[in-house]
Amino acid sequence: MTGLLALQSLVKKYEFEMDDERMPLFEIMGQAFNTLGNLINQVINLETDTALHMLYLICKIFYLSNQLQIIPFLAEGHNLDPWI
Repeated sequence: MTGLLALQSLVKKYEFEMDDERMPLFEIMGQAFNTLGNLINQVINLETDTALHMLYLICKIFYLSNQLQIIPFLAEGHNLDPWI
């Protein structure tokens, strides 16, 4: 949970930055999206408050990181398919 909150804070820092300033976010999210996808698969069927809060944070991270433009990692190949 703490890692998700930290990642959300990081994404919010780069939320409205343009291309060149978002490069650190692109690199971090390129690695984090695989881990976040695995985490979703682990908690999707749990009906606890913690699991629901984790899913909420992951969705918020996904939205904030792709708000201005899609992350290049997701634009490559079939990386976006599992998220949609």
